[in-house]
Amino acid sequence: MQATFEMLKIAYFLAKRDIQSTYARSALGIVWLVLRPLVLLSVYSLVYGRVLRLGWSDPGNGTDLGFIAPFFCGILPYLTFSEVVFGAMSSILSKRSMIGSTNIPMSAYVWSTLIRSVVSSVIQTLLLIMFILYMGYFNVNTLWVIALGNILLFALLIPLAFSIAMLAPFFSDLSEILRVIVRFSFYLAPIAYPINLVDSEYRILLYANPLSFIVEFFRNSVYSTFHGPPLEAFYFYAFFCCLFFGISVLFVKKLSGVIVDVL
Repeated sequence: MQATFEMLKIAYFLAKRDIQSTYARSALGIVWLVLRPLVLLSVYSLVYGRVLRLGWSDPGNGTDLGFIAPFFCGILPYLTFSEVVFGAMSSILSKRSMIGSTNIPMSAYVWSTLIRSVVSSVIQTLLLIMFILYMGYFNVNTLWVIALGNILLFALLIPLAFSIAMLAPFFSDLSEILRVIVRFSFYLAPIAYPINLVDSEYRILLYANPLSFIVEFFRNSVYSTFHGPPLEAFYFYAFFCCLFFGISVLFVKKLSGVIVDVL
């Protein structure tokens, strides 16, 4: 227990240092964590909301919710997902000069990536809550759906991050493969379009992408009553979480001892 606590302290220090170095020469600094989703909201709102006229309606009372608020609910977990994936990819590779020359546990580098992503997620989540308040969609579901949604999201992202981090030093093409997966994940999840645009017999296929479950869950934060994803979607998501947890445990045990030789 003490060793775990010390490792997390080291991870926190590494994450803090990385955040400071990332924005050290930026005039706006950490404000970019707020500007990035706002820019995406503006662009997609123009293309999908204004040009294509896509939008959502509240399943509880049929109220037109427009495009921007439900889209924000979908893009937020996607941004966290993509940040964790690419951060995990470089978490060990970017620290190759430190690995082997220090006594820092290998897992601390991965946890530092996750802590940075948590910081970004918290800032963007607060922005989402303020936006929902401003748009007048705040209701009894908003806070608990967003809180539980983030817990469910990181239940997937933590083992996924360790799996990617452990594999990255052994497969040089993994970064390009992940870029393709992350890009396709955006379109294969109902982030920028209502899921009811997809024929009912094909909707369940969307849930083969675990992001679909999270996006649909997050979207309940603007619905007047809770309309969760179907039970089959929960089974899909639980399967992916368990799968990546098992893979991450296996990879940490088998690969952490030989990564130094590969680097």
